Amino acid sequence: MTPIHVVGIGLDGAASLSDQVKQLVERGTLLVGSERHLGYFPKHQGSQLVLGNFTDAIELIRNQVNSADHDTLIVVLVSGDPLFFGLAAIVLSQKTM
Repeated sequence: MTPIHVVGIGLDGAASLSDQVKQLVERGTLLVGSERHLGYFPKHQGSQLVLGNFTDAIELIRNQVNSADHDTLIVVLVSGDPLFFGLAAIVLSQKTM
């Protein structure tokens, strides 16, 4: 199964992330986030998807998961705590991903 990592970004932007999380983001083959969040990683070499509507984002991520190979690593960037009324809770609720 294709891993999906949901990364919460604090008020300090990318500076709020640990080195380990920054490395995970840089290794991601697909980076999903708002234009602002994607802008924190201008040297990212993988594909990028600008996050808009959550429902649309879930469908796009699902399509990526279904068509992915074993080397795919999806990283979703969100504001704050992703499990507190955020995208991670929605992703986890999707049983078919």
